[in-house]
Amino acid sequence: MCEQQPKKEKQMRRLIQICRSKQTCWYFITIGITSAVSLFIFVTPEKFSTFAYLRNVLASILILWLPGYTFGKALFPGKELDRLERSVLSIGISLVISFITGLLLNYTPWGINPMSVTVSLVLLTLIFATIALLLEDQIKLKK
Repeated sequence: MCEQQPKKEKQMRRLIQICRSKQTCWYFITIGITSAVSLFIFVTPEKFSTFAYLRNVLASILILWLPGYTFGKALFPGKELDRLERSVLSIGISLVISFITGLLLNYTPWGINPMSVTVSLVLLTLIFATIALLLEDQIKLKK
């Protein structure tokens, strides 16, 4: 029991170091954008015309950008891609992820509706972002 305590403290210190480093800024920005988009989509009624366009733009960001961006970061954790490569990769992968998510949701009891698509894409984005963060940390530790 005493040996586990220093190990847990060491892991906790490492986690705090990861969170405070400048290289993880993208992670917290992605989490913030994902949270804001999903909150806005859930809170704003579909028929409320004042915010309908903003809701559609934010939903497009969720469908066309965020899952592919985080998956791309997880796919190439130590490699710096330029903005054009990262953008094209993000949009392409996001379209594939959204298509597969819709296909799989069609066979679930929840079906395809705005809530189920939003929840599944948000969860996938958070999972991919966390995996990418951990992989980047592993690469940094090896160097």
